[in-house]
Amino acid sequence: MRTLFTISLIILNLFSFVQADSSKSADVLTHRLATLKQAEDHYEYIKTMIELSWCHFGNKDLSEAEKIAEKALKAATLYNSKELQISALNNLANILSAQGFFSDAELHYKKALSLDSKNPMLKLNLLNCLIRLGKEEESRALLNELHSLAHKKRLNSKLLLLCAEYAKQLTNYQLSRDFLKVAIEIGEKDRLADSYLEMGKLLILTNNYDDAVITLQNSLFHSSALLENPNLYKVHRYLADAFLHQGKVTEAIAEYRKSIEIAKEIRPELSKASNIAELRQISSIYYKLVELLIMNIGDDNQQTLREVTSQMDELRISELKNYFHDECVIEAESKKRSLEEIIDSSTALIHTVTLTDKLAVIVYKNGKYHLSVSDIKFKDLRRDVIELRLLCQTNSLNAINVAKRVYNTVIKPCDEKLKGLSHLVFIPDSRLQQIPWSVLHDGTQFLLEKYTLSTSSGMSLNSPKKLPIDESKALIAGVTTGLSAVNKEIETIDQLFPGKTLIDQKLTRESLEFQLRNYFYRIIHLATHADFTGTSELNYLLTGEGRMSMTQLQDWIRMSSLREDGIELLTLSACKTAVGDDINNLGLAGVAVRSGAKSVLASLWQVDDKATALFMTQFYKNLKDGDTKATALQKAQKHLLNHKTYNHPYYWAPFTLLGNWL
Repeated sequence: MRTLFTISLIILNLFSFVQADSSKSADVLTHRLATLKQAEDHYEYIKTMIELSWCHFGNKDLSEAEKIAEKALKAATLYNSKELQISALNNLANILSAQGFFSDAELHYKKALSLDSKNPMLKLNLLNCLIRLGKEEESRALLNELHSLAHKKRLNSKLLLLCAEYAKQLTNYQLSRDFLKVAIEIGEKDRLADSYLEMGKLLILTNNYDDAVITLQNSLFHSSALLENPNLYKVHRYLADAFLHQGKVTEAIAEYRKSIEIAKEIRPELSKASNIAELRQISSIYYKLVELLIMNIGDDNQQTLREVTSQMDELRISELKNYFHDECVIEAESKKRSLEEIIDSSTALIHTVTLTDKLAVIVYKNGKYHLSVSDIKFKDLRRDVIELRLLCQTNSLNAINVAKRVYNTVIKPCDEKLKGLSHLVFIPDSRLQQIPWSVLHDGTQFLLEKYTLSTSSGMSLNSPKKLPIDESKALIAGVTTGLSAVNKEIETIDQLFPGKTLIDQKLTRESLEFQLRNYFYRIIHLATHADFTGTSELNYLLTGEGRMSMTQLQDWIRMSSLREDGIELLTLSACKTAVGDDINNLGLAGVAVRSGAKSVLASLWQVDDKATALFMTQFYKNLKDGDTKATALQKAQKHLLNHKTYNHPYYWAPFTLLGNWL
């Protein structure tokens, strides 16, 4: 079995000669195959088989797509139809290429070209393979052939734009420019704006900024003639880049703002397409704008810093929306109040913004923003954060040294602004969501010893208030397999907040759904494995009957949270996330936003079973005694910190509180 190789830039389905109609399901095509076989219509049978192959590919069933494509090729060869053989070879090569099997794809493209040596689409498909394989000499020779066809007007604008991109990848900028010139000369209405856009990008790449501005303005002009242009936000983005290179900061800021506003409108479509590269490109525009605002901040810094925090908040919401592929996050956020309206004089909001070679930390307290900027490259800060988490998770004695280093980078520059405060709300950008804030060390003590701490996914919160102790029932569920201390954990919590318990075989999808549909609980405690290491569809909760989709659970909780004052606390005991992915904690943050729970308590990595049970027991006892959630968390962490067995950060540092800290 071949291993799937993910390619971010590969062009899929562009040059298939037989395209599967998206409205035709695999079932319809399979039924048609049976009919054609019975009618002995061999030509249409092979043609439909190729369509079915590509249909399976579109459904991400790559193994089945490849298997049917191979059968179609054999049938086309036996039928001895040149047209069908070319189509079948191209189809199979496309599927192989999309999986990263470029050598195999290359052979099939070349076989197809042996049957039709002048076909430009086959040449482009082959060129893509050759570039991926690093065959530069052969790639350049093929690109020159395509250049000759371009000047003979044998390529349309779509193909010319691809040729220009491939030439740019081979650093032949003059050739790339020639392809784009021809595309502009041809002047196909639907592609003219894109042709000018690509020319503008190339001019920026080659430092011709004055010409780039004029060219990109031409792209804007021709975009106005289109009903819609999904690349319009890119035109404004690159126009901003060109202005910035000219030293026109005000104009650049205006264009970045326009780019973001336009990108917001097309983001749902991109989300459904799961176009990660596109999403990251849009995110980079937010960062370009806020970096420009921060590095050119003037006397009226309050308005500028408000815009920076607002833009980063919008980015976080957009990331969550794209993570879940729906609008529920926006709907949930629209019903909340700004954190600025909520915090009192004892609390500060701490925003982090990772710039290219600096870290900006914005503290908001007592109605004012305060900015501090540290000189550190993002890659160095990222390395420190990953190292800190790894050392914490491996129970290493060196964790404190790295914790001091991260503290000095992130917290120390704004230390003076934090004096006299008791609670810190961290609002990290997605690049820093992996920091276990409580473990940061000033050389004398951990951050958790100085402040109560919580984290937010944005600058909004559902009407925060303390947990009503006497009115709070708990739904407590857990799996004891591999977690020997869960029974004691559940028993203790049930005594403090009586409600309903579901353990092992009693914890099923049906039992959870029944409880959440028919009863109201202010506290939901899940003492079982939960994983947020993948996409939202892959996140899971372990029940007594196996894995259950976290998305499904969130939907039930969300429905329950609409009752009365909603769910106050969702605790995920024994959950984990992975190190090394900038956006993996979106799953964790998303639980709070998407489910409607006002607070989520979870661990950033899977820790010792007995230590977790001890922590949870202490946490709920503190809640029962009337502490706020943040204070209850701080005391429970200190309890482990002062324990002779569990004093290493491995045991207490991963626990984090998202959302309402009261």
